[in-house]
Amino acid sequence: ISRIMTFSHIHGLNQKIYYQFSDHLIAVSQAVKAHLCKQGASPENIHVISNRINKPALTSRSAPGQLLRISITAKLHANKGHKWALEAIAQQAAGLGISQIHILGDGPEKENLEKLCEKQPLKDLVVFHGFVNDPDTLYPAIDMALLPSLGEGIPLSLLETMRYGIPCIATNTGGVPEIIEHEKSGLLITPGNPEELIKAIRQMSIPSEYERLSRGSVEQFKKVNNYDQMIDEFETLLDQALAAKQ
Repeated sequence: ISRIMTFSHIHGLNQKIYYQFSDHLIAVSQAVKAHLCKQGASPENIHVISNRINKPALTSRSAPGQLLRISITAKLHANKGHKWALEAIAQQAAGLGISQIHILGDGPEKENLEKLCEKQPLKDLVVFHGFVNDPDTLYPAIDMALLPSLGEGIPLSLLETMRYGIPCIATNTGGVPEIIEHEKSGLLITPGNPEELIKAIRQMSIPSEYERLSRGSVEQFKKVNNYDQMIDEFETLLDQALAAKQ
């Protein structure tokens, strides 16, 4: 009896042992591939096919001319870094020019984060939306995206906001630099570093900087988001694997 061929699609910086019985490993970023190779996985068995979205680029934005409305779109998990980022913002909230922080997502850290945000100044700033099936309904009212993760495979949430010309501040970890080009299409900061986060928010509040990074976001989205190529690469891999098995 012929064994069923198994493909594993790897989205995060996970342990190689999870995929020990897979015939082919599909990594969503070069960072994921490197993470697996450091654990002894064979590079020849890892195929990098970057995640993309089937949506067109929109237009860049002018500076909001008001207090910034920030979004954090991520699972409410400790590894996504909500806690350190919110605590950093709370320490400097009075001088940052933020009107609201919209948190999109659900997860095991929900209760802890809600408790954190019961106190001022976060109480008046943070809005929890839970899981949002279609974030596009909210993004037109968002000025800046924040992704404070401590580790990432490749974050589709950044592509979703970049297509709108929403400038991003994200941690320089995992596959994030494969989407965000520092100082051109967004700002990269060190994970867990509150000083860098506050500095980046203040830079984003400068109208000329905001507009420059908004233009860069749209151009970078056009450059990296080739959805048709992603589908072609999947089909090619499947065809080659099936042909090799026959």
